[in-house]
Amino acid sequence: MDTFIFPLNSSVAKQIENNPTENIFLRFSEYDKVQILFDGVPRRAYKYLGGIMNDPKDWKSLCLKKANPGNFIEEEIIFKFLSNLGGYTINLANDKLLVFNDKETIIDSELEKIEEDAFTISRIGILNIGVKFRLVNASSMATNILKSRGDKPMVTFGSLSPDGYAVTYELY
Repeated sequence: MDTFIFPLNSSVAKQIENNPTENIFLRFSEYDKVQILFDGVPRRAYKYLGGIMNDPKDWKSLCLKKANPGNFIEEEIIFKFLSNLGGYTINLANDKLLVFNDKETIIDSELEKIEEDAFTISRIGILNIGVKFRLVNASSMATNILKSRGDKPMVTFGSLSPDGYAVTYELY
C-alpha cells in the first residue's frame, strides 16, 4: 500500500481538516486514482490503476446467508476461505471484484461474464492463489424487485462444478 504525505498547508490537507469524515478522491494522473477514506483520521488507502471503481456509496458489506460445502474434499479449503468473508466490504463492478477490510485486499479479481438472464448474471473470477470460482449475482431488474419487497440483494461465490461449494452473502 502506498503512503501519501501532504504538507499541512496544502489544499488537500485543508480539505481533510475541514471535512474529516468525508470521502476524499485524489487523482494524480489520468491512470492513477487514489481513494482515502476518513473516519476522523485516515483509515485505509487503495490505489486503482487503469480504471475507476464504483463510488463508496455502491460498496456493500457481506453478511453470510448460506454456505454449502459441496461434494469435493479438494475444494474444502476454498470453501472455508470464501465462507469467512462476513463483515468484509465488496466492490463489484461489471468486470472487476474487490473484497477488502480495513487492512488488506482479500480478493482482487477480473471477472469474465459467462451467462446472463433476466434475473442473474454469472461470472468467472480467479482468486489470488490462482483458483477459479463462479460469482452469481442478481441482475438490475431482479435487484429492483428485491429492494421493492424489502429484501437485500445477494451474491454467491461457487465452484465451477455443479456439485461443488456455494457460499451466499446478503449485501448491506
